[in-house]
Amino acid sequence: PPPAPCAAAPSARYTARPPCGRHVSGEHGGGGESALLAGAVDRQMYASGAPATGGAGGQRSLGRQEARDANDTARTAYFDLLHELQRAVRAVILAVQVSSGCVRCSDGLCVQLFQVIRRCLLSGCRRFPGIDPSVDDLVLLLIIPEFLGAFSTDLDFVAFLCSNRTAASFARSFFADVERTSHYYIENAIMRDEELHLAFVSSLLALEPVNIHPDSPLLAQQCLSASLEDMRIAPVQWGRRRAASDILADDQPAVAAANRGAVAAGPPPAPDLAPLARGYRD
Repeated sequence: PPPAPCAAAPSARYTARPPCGRHVSGEHGGGGESALLAGAVDRQMYASGAPATGGAGGQRSLGRQEARDANDTARTAYFDLLHELQRAVRAVILAVQVSSGCVRCSDGLCVQLFQVIRRCLLSGCRRFPGIDPSVDDLVLLLIIPEFLGAFSTDLDFVAFLCSNRTAASFARSFFADVERTSHYYIENAIMRDEELHLAFVSSLLALEPVNIHPDSPLLAQQCLSASLEDMRIAPVQWGRRRAASDILADDQPAVAAANRGAVAAGPPPAPDLAPLARGYRD
């Protein structure tokens, strides 16, 4: 008799886990992560476009399964990135304890920490398709243009947050700006997913007691200028303006129809002033 069929293998999202650091490449990392997330987004788009009627029920189920697999793959990559952030924070804290003082922004451990924080802030960004974050060092400031005039690179801005001990508060304000994050990031990004965001902020809070000194003259000048101007991230008003424009667009047809009716009816009749004239003579 033919052999019995083998049991179906468990889902890959419960057995396969990409090794830590596989999504890191390039000078600042994120090259492989971008390709991984791009594939996940493509699978999500395919799932959303799958037919939902007729004989395509199997395609719909396959699309949903691929969407779940894409979400799990992206979340695994984000958790690995957050674990890397925790290791970088612990390394900086240990360096401060050993030296019994402060660390400098130009130190290798601090530079690595700034790079990991920047990758966390840019992970899941779905805009700027022609820009490689591992090469272009002016991507994060395009998302938060409030600080674009004060800093020349993304790493300088991250160094300012860490040296000024405002990284955690900035991350909270950034997360609270729903209009901005929903425009720039996919749904399960670190800056939109509550669980991932809490883990990110926890690492930043552990970094606040550390004294990080901006030793570069240019960086020190940029940090001082930003501190004096009290630069902060402000919620964008794109959604409100768009909603107002939609309301005006909806009202325009009714206004135009009313104007056409007024033109078709002709000018209003002249008022009858004879009774007023008789009353005046009396």
